Amino acid sequence: MPSYDMKDEKKPMNKKLLPEGWRRFVVLSAKEDTSSKGNKMIVATLQDEITGQSEDCYMITPQGKRWYLKAFLAACGVPVADGEVYSFEFVDLVGKIVGGLVEHFQDDWIDRENKPRTTTKHKIADFREEAQF
Repeated sequence: MPSYDMKDEKKPMNKKLLPEGWRRFVVLSAKEDTSSKGNKMIVATLQDEITGQSEDCYMITPQGKRWYLKAFLAACGVPVADGEVYSFEFVDLVGKIVGGLVEHFQDDWIDRENKPRTTTKHKIADFREEAQF
């Protein structure tokens, strides 16, 4: 008799293009991970308040490349210690409401029939405190 572990299975979300501009997001989760290139990163899952659509944001942590992470932590209200040190627990980020700047971009790809395609996608390009918009 077959047996399958289904604990991490989720129905794929049919993502829709979010409108450009500043939008309110709720932080659903945050965790440490490693990118495919071996960089340490933080992955935060944010949910758009209007559409309910979830987005993963990948913030790499090597020094000199943390501006995106810094903007995210500041938007979450993480206090800054001497020398701009941000210390936080991931659980403290969950439930925070942040402003996210949604931008559109063109994504070129090759379909299964080897035909070039271009799709408009969105990304969260910047963060700010929810109270600022």
